[in-house]
Amino acid sequence: MLDQELILQSLEIVEAVAKLGSIGAAARAIGLSEPLVAARLNTVEAQYGVSLFTRRADGLVPTGFVRLFLSHLDKIKLNVLETKQALARNGTRASTSPLRISAGIRSCGLWVNSAVDAMRRMQPDSNITLDHSLLNLYARLVERDVGIGVTAAELLPENAPGLVIEPLGQWRARFICRREHPLADSDSVLISDLTAYPLVGDFNYPVVMGLFNHNMQAMGQINVAADWAISQVQADSLDALKRAVLAEDRLAIVPWSAVARELSEGSLVELHLAGNPRLYVKLVFAYLAERASSDDIRLFVETVKAIEVSRQQETEEAWHISHED
Repeated sequence: MLDQELILQSLEIVEAVAKLGSIGAAARAIGLSEPLVAARLNTVEAQYGVSLFTRRADGLVPTGFVRLFLSHLDKIKLNVLETKQALARNGTRASTSPLRISAGIRSCGLWVNSAVDAMRRMQPDSNITLDHSLLNLYARLVERDVGIGVTAAELLPENAPGLVIEPLGQWRARFICRREHPLADSDSVLISDLTAYPLVGDFNYPVVMGLFNHNMQAMGQINVAADWAISQVQADSLDALKRAVLAEDRLAIVPWSAVARELSEGSLVELHLAGNPRLYVKLVFAYLAERASSDDIRLFVETVKAIEVSRQQETEEAWHISHED
């Protein structure tokens, strides 16, 4: 089966399950076997990195990602068909204007990578590029080197003329280390304890500054905080971040969901900070006001938000299960 035909069949399967509420009913309606429909759904979930349906007593209920998916279904089908026709005519893929995305959340913002993958699969002829640079995002947007950025709110100018800053969400920062780390068994960790060990990862700066703002007694160490946050080691992926923390006495600042499995297994440990400060990274989209109504910008924003909502729901469910005892 050609890629375009496979995509169209997957669209049909997701649409049928969403409308009919069960794999069996969907399989009968579109003339496929139940095992094939179930396998195709599993494949789509693995490709997009999200759950498509929630199982309830009255059947399968579509998640926010599927609702977004269905709202763009006609456009996606048309896009796939046009691509198929273009390939049939000349064996090449139709070219489109590029959407350049910069998301400085390589190790923590898995939903952005999932959103880009989802858009590429929904629109096979799309021309999307993604980088993870935190540097000079505002200048890159103004100079049109980047179409849209995803970053921490604190890393953008407070007054950015011509720029739309749209909230994405936030994740609560957790300090983690390996089980063998000298701080792993501490009941309460002080700022001075933390700064003795190097950081790995990205988006540490806004969290570190929030930590020092929370503890006014440490404000005299503000230069220490800045140096500590900036002298971090970058990681190319979440797996690379975990390997760096597991290999040496480093610290990382991540959302709970990113390391839930390792925390439950005990290979990584969450540090409990003195005063129990609730520290968050506020994530935002940033793009030029003139592109506010652009179809590719809106689709990217809506896809990221839908994936983020789905991930938040999964994280909350996992957290409650892990704390039932």
